[in-house]
Amino acid sequence: MEIDEKERQECLKMMRDPGSWGLWPILPMKKLGEHGPNMFGFMLATGKPKLYLRNFLDLQDIGIQTAKEADEKIRAKEYASFEAMIDDGWIVD
Repeated sequence: MEIDEKERQECLKMMRDPGSWGLWPILPMKKLGEHGPNMFGFMLATGKPKLYLRNFLDLQDIGIQTAKEADEKIRAKEYASFEAMIDDGWIVD
């Protein structure tokens, strides 16, 4: 699902400014399903375009306390840029 340019720029601004994240150090993300269910993930305030493919609400239940534990226990996808993440369909939730 494509987003308009205004929403794209708002997402990019938010992704690049962890200080503005309401749930710092976590930024919830979603990918709207065109023919299936929505997907959920999150970014961590590391400055990298890396998406953890898990609902951030599950972190405490699975014992994640640190970014290192997230890297070890949660499947993630790294992108070349924040723009590439948005081009793949991920937007700020």
